[in-house]
Amino acid sequence: MKEYVPALNEKQHQSTRNIDKTPNTGAVVLLKGDTKDKALWKLGRVVSKISGKDGIVRCLKLKYGNGYVVERPLQLVCDLEIGGEDPHWKPNPEAVLLLKREERC
Repeated sequence: MKEYVPALNEKQHQSTRNIDKTPNTGAVVLLKGDTKDKALWKLGRVVSKISGKDGIVRCLKLKYGNGYVVERPLQLVCDLEIGGEDPHWKPNPEAVLLLKREERC
């Protein structure tokens, strides 16, 4: 019993950390398919999050490249972590502005 209770507490902490890993609105995600080959899975962009009665995000509303909008559970979505809104992002004022080849002359 002394080992069981701390193990439960540790598992609870692990499950609450995963809540923050839901993809943000605008993020690009992979939609898990029937095949194991991830190259055949569809890409989509998160339109909105759908929460359950308890306030936890359960589903995502996704938009395919062809314009279809579907709802998928979090278990069938893999975040690519390559896009979306980032509240901490700020543009770098020291960044070099690249011009098109025509405008350089």
